[in-house]
Amino acid sequence: MCSLILSKKEEEILKGEKGEILQLAMKILISVGKIFNATKLVPIKSAHISGISIQNIGEPGLKFLEKVSKEKVLIQTTCNPGALDEKRWRKQNINEEYATQQLKIYSFLRKMGVSPSFTCTPYLIGNKPIPNEFNSWGESSAVIVANSFFNSYTNREPGPLTIASALIGKTPYYGLLIKENRIETINVKLILKKRKKMDLTNLSAIGYAIGECVGEGVPLINGIKIYSLEEYKSFGSALATSSNVSLFKFTRSNKKTKLEKIELDEKDIKNVFEKFHSSNEWDLGLIGCPHLSLKEIIGI
Repeated sequence: MCSLILSKKEEEILKGEKGEILQLAMKILISVGKIFNATKLVPIKSAHISGISIQNIGEPGLKFLEKVSKEKVLIQTTCNPGALDEKRWRKQNINEEYATQQLKIYSFLRKMGVSPSFTCTPYLIGNKPIPNEFNSWGESSAVIVANSFFNSYTNREPGPLTIASALIGKTPYYGLLIKENRIETINVKLILKKRKKMDLTNLSAIGYAIGECVGEGVPLINGIKIYSLEEYKSFGSALATSSNVSLFKFTRSNKKTKLEKIELDEKDIKNVFEKFHSSNEWDLGLIGCPHLSLKEIIGI
């Protein structure tokens, strides 16, 4: 078991010398750090908070947010979508008691200084990850893009930890923040038909199929080439949905490795489409999840 070493300032916060709220935040960071054998806390550039819907956090989460909202975040902090549209909830026939609780969540986040981004793609609205810098992000689809496309460093963190990190400006040093843990762990070979261009729907299906097979780790993928942010977003969000994967890599060659290898073909991709197939009759359509970029909206 590794011991977590604190700086003098961190010790002061833990003792309550900087107030009760920051003491609580520090205790959360230390508790998580000890679970994952972190040796220290490291400064972060940004935070992104997920799980801000009342059905996710309930009354205990609401009380927690009310308490910590007495302090301000120290770094750029964005948040995921909530459970309702704060301007149109009445037109959407949302229960007033439910809406009142959700609106309190929004209010507490604003009071803390959290940007009311309400998006699962914070990198599209100004919270852009910096290569080789540490962050504390929730939201699986955002985390995998931050790690894989931007080469920034973040674990897939729970909401309370990202809030604590935002208040302290630090996060436990473990998991994908450590370079040695970002090395590929499994070789994925795709045997697919040659296509002139792989559309985003097919990329999502391929990502989902890979996630179902690998489950976790850092897959090294051979057999497709993707480059744009939109491609990484579609592929990565589906991969993260069906697995605990938060980082993936591509290889441009068939170079042999000592890694365990799995193969996927057109049948595996077809199975994903069949799994999510529904009739053409529908009542409501949602665009996004994760939210679309401008290029996706205008169809480029």
